[in-house]
Amino acid sequence: MTRAAVEAGFEQFVDDAIRATAEAFAVGNALGGTDGPPGVVDRLVSNSAAVERSVVQPELESYRRDVLAQFDAVLDAVESPEPWDAHADRVLELDRYRVAMRDSLSSSRRETVESALLDRQRGLADAVAPMVSADADAFWPAVTETLSVSEARTVVDDHFEFTRPLEAFPDAFAFATTVDPADVLGGLGGLLAGGLPTLRVEFTDEAARAMRRAEERVSEQAHREIDRRF
Repeated sequence: MTRAAVEAGFEQFVDDAIRATAEAFAVGNALGGTDGPPGVVDRLVSNSAAVERSVVQPELESYRRDVLAQFDAVLDAVESPEPWDAHADRVLELDRYRVAMRDSLSSSRRETVESALLDRQRGLADAVAPMVSADADAFWPAVTETLSVSEARTVVDDHFEFTRPLEAFPDAFAFATTVDPADVLGGLGGLLAGGLPTLRVEFTDEAARAMRRAEERVSEQAHREIDRRF
């Protein structure tokens, strides 16, 4: 019963972060360095609402699914009698940062980053393990039953976070997608853009900026909830 409660609490945190990221994300910043046919990028920027609907929101939803799937694998490891190493490959396979690692990384650099990503998830597993074992059937009661105030703050600051890999390895990741101007613009704009090649848009810097803003916001909310609960 408590696993479901921990999942629900983490999912709420992720949903709040996704919502805040969407609000902070600036399409113009993301498209600013994109190469494309003259005028097409400008047309996309001027139709930022369409880009948000057709590109940004699906990317965020995909990120949400991946994060929650990986957390599910982490909880499987927490509840399993097998050692962490038995679950490491599965946890790493589901890591969105691993998928976003640049192809240009050397094998030794890749191993360093993957090791750090696994350590990050193992720390999360250790942090939520007491809550999974609690008798409470809701997230915050499980927190107050098993953690002190300082421990709860540490969970939020050190483990319910999303941007630390970007800070630790700023050159290691590339968040990118392809954009078909005709699909995004739709209607007459799509007809005018028909036949144009798809654009590769790398939005790593803007994603990092928006996610940091979102992380600050949801962290403040979580700390206020900790103050209220303890």
